[in-house]
Amino acid sequence: MSSTKAKPPWNSEHEVSIIHKGKSTADLHNCKGDKKKIPYLAIVSTPAVWGIWIGALGDLFAVQLIHIFSPLYLHEVLGYSVQKTGWTAALPVLFHFFVKICAGHSSDRITGIAETTKLRIYNSLALGLAGVFIAALAFVPKGYPTWGIVLMTLSTAMFGFNGGGFNKCATLVSRQYSHFVMAIIQVILCLSMLISPIVVHSMLSTGSIDEWRLVFLSHAAFLIICNAIFCALATAKPALFAVQCANLYTLR
Repeated sequence: MSSTKAKPPWNSEHEVSIIHKGKSTADLHNCKGDKKKIPYLAIVSTPAVWGIWIGALGDLFAVQLIHIFSPLYLHEVLGYSVQKTGWTAALPVLFHFFVKICAGHSSDRITGIAETTKLRIYNSLALGLAGVFIAALAFVPKGYPTWGIVLMTLSTAMFGFNGGGFNKCATLVSRQYSHFVMAIIQVILCLSMLISPIVVHSMLSTGSIDEWRLVFLSHAAFLIICNAIFCALATAKPALFAVQCANLYTLR
């Protein structure tokens, strides 16, 4: 179904208004059939976009730490057997899945709060609170596996709020050019998958609990810093490059 139709016969007026919500005049009319050029320079010159990418950087690097190295931590530090490590390592990811669904839905449903404020709240839950839990995880001593898995689960679950944070901000700021901004986030994801194991491995020469503490504290600090930068630059308003095409259409 095309979202550019003024009133498809099988959609109600209410459904069409939801489809058109937040779209520019240029999007709805497809700029009179002209092929849109992506304003790359304007996009990378926008502070809010850099806030989105920095927020994604902190989130994705910390996620790789949990996804890749949690089985090693559970087995070598918390003392879980190889058999129990498998399903225990999957538990945080399962909670992350459910939180992500609920967070995305609630972000769209909650009213009475400014959209920019919601972006900052949800991103602070995803990065800031996750950073606090990871920092707490750094001080779990050997012999307390339950506390370790609880804190790891809480930190991983908090990442589910990113759908109402930097991810949502990307679509609100870049609008019809969100595919490019989101593509860079995917590039950051790929880079984090390559770089994170190298960084963590370089910090775990012996795998001692003190080295794990350094790993967790450094990732927690990185999360909190990235979240602070995002909150400073975040906005729910479309960027200038996202409305230029609409203005051009109006002039025509």
